[in-house]
Amino acid sequence: MKKSKIKPIIFDFYGVIIKGGYCDVCQWLAQKYKMPFNKVYKIFYYKYFNLAAERKITESQFFIWAIKELGFKENWRVVRKKHLKNLILDKQVFELTKRLQRQASSFEKYAWLI
Repeated sequence: MKKSKIKPIIFDFYGVIIKGGYCDVCQWLAQKYKMPFNKVYKIFYYKYFNLAAERKITESQFFIWAIKELGFKENWRVVRKKHLKNLILDKQVFELTKRLQRQASSFEKYAWLI
């Protein structure tokens, strides 16, 4: 069997495989509470999302702390649910990842799942 030339490739989940989410939720909250979008986005995305992505805080803490800091009267579960509803799978990128995975060696397939 010919050895695959494909090395492990990492695709970013948010913004590459999945589109939408935070911008849409921040826009909704900014409009609802008459607050500048950039302010909401900076708190949600830059201040708290990055901490959650680095596993320094939990997902629930991310939503709770961002909502509290901005003074919104929203249940974090409602905001999270709206966020998840706005996520859209980029089918072309997803299919590409599956094709590349099929071409990878067995070790690389295992590493892909990590």
